[in-house]
Amino acid sequence: MTPNVLEAGWILVFPEIIGSVTALFFNGICILLTLLACYFLRCQRPSGYRVLICAMTVLCVFGLAQMIEQVVFTAILLRLMRSAGVVEASAGEHIYTLIQHEALVKSRWDSILSLINTFVVELYLIYRCYAVWSQSRYKGLVIGLPLLLLLFSTVFGIITSAAIPIPAKTDFLVVAFTLFATNFLLTGLTAGRIWCARRNLQVIGGTTLVHRCNTAITMLLEPSVLYIIGFLVYAFAICLGDPATTSEIAVFPAFIGASKQVMNIIPALVIVRVSLARSVDTDPTAGDLKQASTGFHGTRSAFASGLSRVTLPASCAPSPRAASSNVLCLASGPVISLTLPTGRDSRSDHDSDPVCFTSAEGSCSSAVDCAPGPLSFSDPSRGQV
Repeated sequence: MTPNVLEAGWILVFPEIIGSVTALFFNGICILLTLLACYFLRCQRPSGYRVLICAMTVLCVFGLAQMIEQVVFTAILLRLMRSAGVVEASAGEHIYTLIQHEALVKSRWDSILSLINTFVVELYLIYRCYAVWSQSRYKGLVIGLPLLLLLFSTVFGIITSAAIPIPAKTDFLVVAFTLFATNFLLTGLTAGRIWCARRNLQVIGGTTLVHRCNTAITMLLEPSVLYIIGFLVYAFAICLGDPATTSEIAVFPAFIGASKQVMNIIPALVIVRVSLARSVDTDPTAGDLKQASTGFHGTRSAFASGLSRVTLPASCAPSPRAASSNVLCLASGPVISLTLPTGRDSRSDHDSDPVCFTSAEGSCSSAVDCAPGPLSFSDPSRGQV
């Protein structure tokens, strides 16, 4: 095999070696975080924890499959390069053609697996957004638009990736832009809904709850921003990472190998962080958060995962006049049921809404003070609050 052909072969193989090393490293992190997330979910058993465990398992399997695909194709290319170094020049040209063919096949499989993996991750984000908006009359529109964008980008991407000619970069940019818009839209809708609940909490001076809403928004935005940055870097590396330059600039194949695993790491990272925050929370009123009726609902873990719900006990339902108001419930220890005024309610109307505690089992205690009046709370175990 002539030196020029051998050098051209290494230009194709070297980026795959870098990508395999990076994929192995980040896949190890993905497996570790997935095991931790499943362990915390199994121990704490929040509402919907089985769904979360299944989702984490599926994402970990996708990450493992992409890592195996990367390593296997790299091993095949290295074996071809080893054979090319000991054969005649005429046979070396044939082996170089085989290397080009294997690299093209791997590129197509990379695209298809990445699109399917992204589809699963985006479905997870759509479900989280649905859990936040499920009590709104606009939930169909809120979920329908991101779902249509996701279906379009996935189907279009798979069709163009499986095409016999090499897909143009414009096709990839269309898919990348659509997926970016979908993720950005889902993040904005979920965080915006929590922010609206935060504004309602400020009306009654719920400093602790406002702080928890801020924490929930932070926990939601941090991984989403990381995911978006990783996706943009991946798109940048694909568009500008010519094989003639990636052999000299190892950062492009490293980013490509890492970004395939990052999308599976982020959901597990969110669950681990929320679980650790719950385990060290010493506030006796810490727990799940829901806004029934026309309001926002979800838990602190649901702010990040969107999979937990708490139902307002029927025995502590607000008065008929307050049915149009937003109702906020805390469940961990006693459940606080109080009404939040909407734009149609005045401050004086809000002062006369009923406020009561319920037990953790969800039924009103006979010793609970549910009389109308200003915002004063009582708890049988701790007296007047």
